[in-house]
Amino acid sequence: MTASSYAMLVRDAMLSRVKTMPFFTTFKFSTNESEPIQPEQMPFFGIYFINEDLTPDGDANHGEPRFRSSALYGVSIIVQNNDAEAAENKLDEAWVLLLDKLFRDPSLYLNQNAMIQAYVRGTRTHQFGSVGADNSIPIAECRFTLTCDLGVIDFPPYIPDDLERVHIETRYPAGSDPAEVQQTTAVYDLEVETGDDDESNSKR
Repeated sequence: MTASSYAMLVRDAMLSRVKTMPFFTTFKFSTNESEPIQPEQMPFFGIYFINEDLTPDGDANHGEPRFRSSALYGVSIIVQNNDAEAAENKLDEAWVLLLDKLFRDPSLYLNQNAMIQAYVRGTRTHQFGSVGADNSIPIAECRFTLTCDLGVIDFPPYIPDDLERVHIETRYPAGSDPAEVQQTTAVYDLEVETGDDDESNSKR
């Protein structure tokens, strides 16, 4: 099984939801920003992982490593149209539908097992240009970046031998025959804490 970071899982989760939207039925999809976009791929939708910032969750020098994760994603929506105004209107419609789909989906956020803890920041721009061997195909592109708070990633220490039971016997008074004094024997079963919580990445 291939290990995947939580930031990449979130990217793929957002893409899977976009693919179910009727508006994007005819679109080609990609998560690889390095791939050149060809004319035959129009219309096009790409969602990319850009970077992830990890900042201390609490005091950095107390306890196990714990980080607050903030991931930045980039979205590219490209359409082909000779009419620049019509192309921009198409991009705007795509952007509105995209945000409505992602921000209203409770399986992405606002529940106990949510992937995204909060949407922090977004930036949108529209770009116009052309593609093709002779740059004869006019295109319009919506570029949208979205910053997501992915909660806490923690790295609890590896403890191979948990303290699960404590056995206590009294020996009183010291140096005397224990049979002369009533002694006490007790066994305590201890509940072992896993260290996981709702926001912890250790359970993901």
